[in-house]
Amino acid sequence: ADGGTVIYQLVMPEDADPGKGAISTASPIGRAIVGKELGDEISVPTPRGVRAFENTMKSLGKPVDITIYPDAGSGFTNPKGRNYDAALARQSWGRTLEFLSETLSADES
Repeated sequence: ADGGTVIYQLVMPEDADPGKGAISTASPIGRAIVGKELGDEISVPTPRGVRAFENTMKSLGKPVDITIYPDAGSGFTNPKGRNYDAALARQSWGRTLEFLSETLSADES
């Protein structure tokens, strides 16, 4: 390592030691990496983080509507990106507009 680079190695579960850079092939990160090549993008779901954010927003009385697109790659709404998915981009934009309309509409009471 050059001081700015951290190197991790995929290892069998019994040899895992994340503190020493040995990541289990059975871990969420390991499963996402197995079979990938240099330059491939990976996605590792973090449901606890998403749910914690959702719960915090709810506890503050803030409107929240979270949709996870598990099969979409990062940047799936970018038409110039390699992960662009027109159908999911339309769906997510429609949901965004619906949420904003409901959330930002004038109070009729």
